[in-house]
Amino acid sequence: MNGEHKITSSHRERAALVYQLSELTAGLRSSAGGARCRALRSLAVIEGDEPRDLAALVVPRAGRLEHAEDPWQPYRLCDPAGGVVAPVAAYLRELQARGRPETTLRAYAIALLRWFRFLWATGVPWDQATRAEARDFCCWIQQAVKPDRAGRRDGEDAGDAAGPAGADLGRGGGGAGVPNPVTGKAPPGRGYAPATVLHCESVLRGFYDFCCETGTGPVVAFWVSTGARACELLGMTFRDADPGQQLITVIRKGTRHLQQLPASPDAFVWLRLYQAQMHGLVPAGPDDPLWWTLRRPFRALGYHAAYRMFHRASASLGANWSLHDLRHLAAYRMSRDPGMPLADVISSLHWSVFNVHHESLHLPG
Repeated sequence: MNGEHKITSSHRERAALVYQLSELTAGLRSSAGGARCRALRSLAVIEGDEPRDLAALVVPRAGRLEHAEDPWQPYRLCDPAGGVVAPVAAYLRELQARGRPETTLRAYAIALLRWFRFLWATGVPWDQATRAEARDFCCWIQQAVKPDRAGRRDGEDAGDAAGPAGADLGRGGGGAGVPNPVTGKAPPGRGYAPATVLHCESVLRGFYDFCCETGTGPVVAFWVSTGARACELLGMTFRDADPGQQLITVIRKGTRHLQQLPASPDAFVWLRLYQAQMHGLVPAGPDDPLWWTLRRPFRALGYHAAYRMFHRASASLGANWSLHDLRHLAAYRMSRDPGMPLADVISSLHWSVFNVHHESLHLPG
């Protein structure tokens, strides 16, 4: 097997306790939800990581937010080289599909521009950010001085990041001056308002939740369309997926026999998107595992990790579904399909006639 596709020791040594993506959202919650950070040095030190000197950190005005005359993509977040930041573009399209107005898309893009500029300044890729970066960002933005907006063209430098933090911004980070004698409203301060800080935190949580969801679609689609047990599906290798025939091969629990199962076309579409996302990050040999965790260090997706993943997704909907419920759902759909003979249902599920008859009468809760 080609060694260049193997995960090296450096991948595993890269902080086994550092949490990725979904753990980043937890860091954002704990950082922005509590008291304001007054310290200018990082409060997030994970397993020996050196604290980041936020007082000396300078965040350049790298990248930009472009307003395009395109109804399908009204705003584009570009990196320092001028290229469109793909994950942000996908997230904005998702928001647009949910019916969010252009003003909301612009506000979300500006919040993400601040975050990406912070990451570019620290040299951390967006998909390798940890709780340390989340907490550092929340501390930094509460102390940062907003840039001078004079002479800015609309959309040119929206959401400009600031230079070194540490100026005396006044109570609440706004650096508010004397209230207007007519309205009683204080003028904008030199720092970011508390509402802006909280909005950034909310946008980042939504962005990373959206990115995490891309890893759940493929495996759930195969569970529902094939009726395979969780352990059977998680034991698949790359060679076990045959998109051309729309078949997967699993090792049956108990008998340990190989069996091919038909899967839905949508499941293979999800699988292709998942493989494109993980390309170059995990081994892709014919005998390598098909399913991997989305957090670094990458590991083959096991039952307990899949169980926790599905439990979190279910809990976010206020439900209490389990992995086994997906198998019952597949049984119910197959047994109710007039075009699927009973013998095929029994073969796919590896169940008895009694079990299949029972599932055809009871919709899983």
